[in-house]
Amino acid sequence: MVHDDEGLLPLRRLAALFEGAADGVYFVAPDQEIVFWNAAAERISGVPAEDAVGRQCYDVISGTDFLGRCYCKQGCATISCVLRDVSVENYDVLARPSPTRRLWVNVSIIALRAVEYDQPIAAHVFRAVEARRRESTILANEMVAAVSGSEPATSVQGPQPRGLTAREIEVLRLLASGGSVRAIAEQLVVTRATARNHIDNLMGKLGVHSRLEAVVYAAHHGLLEAQPISPGDA
Repeated sequence: MVHDDEGLLPLRRLAALFEGAADGVYFVAPDQEIVFWNAAAERISGVPAEDAVGRQCYDVISGTDFLGRCYCKQGCATISCVLRDVSVENYDVLARPSPTRRLWVNVSIIALRAVEYDQPIAAHVFRAVEARRRESTILANEMVAAVSGSEPATSVQGPQPRGLTAREIEVLRLLASGGSVRAIAEQLVVTRATARNHIDNLMGKLGVHSRLEAVVYAAHHGLLEAQPISPGDA
């Protein structure tokens, strides 16, 4: 157990630093139990602190990505990175804190050390980004219409265009969600070089010259609304 003389603060002192923050903040212990939930977290999510503290983070947030795939789960990538002292880029997640409430939030992660724990705890700092997500969707639709000269397609049946593999389709969807090369590599559990190769290959097959053009192509052909691809299809 780490002690005060090592320069660390107890959990209650760390919590006091974030209690008045305008953004939602909650602390997740190494076992993924929520040990702090500030007033802004309650306001944004609609979940009172007494209903969040003591529960597993993935049970409270129940977050998914834009394809509906589970993001918040036991041993998630965020917690794994914090425990390995690896920085985590901010990310968007669709939270489902209750059966009747869904909201897009952007999350930043701060690794903290507290007296009570031998391993780091993960401070999740989040804010609602529903308006930004909605504006991004509108902008994407306008871009597709401008490039194609027609209304964006909502779905496409039949074979994948131009011989794209299942993995390349998945990379397209991750690009459309705003994923960086690093984020895509972590999501697919591959190296960054491999992620870049997937991006370069799909751009070559589509005959486009930028990632933005690839996303516009995917949106026009309904690839972003298709059913999620299982890892076994890659």
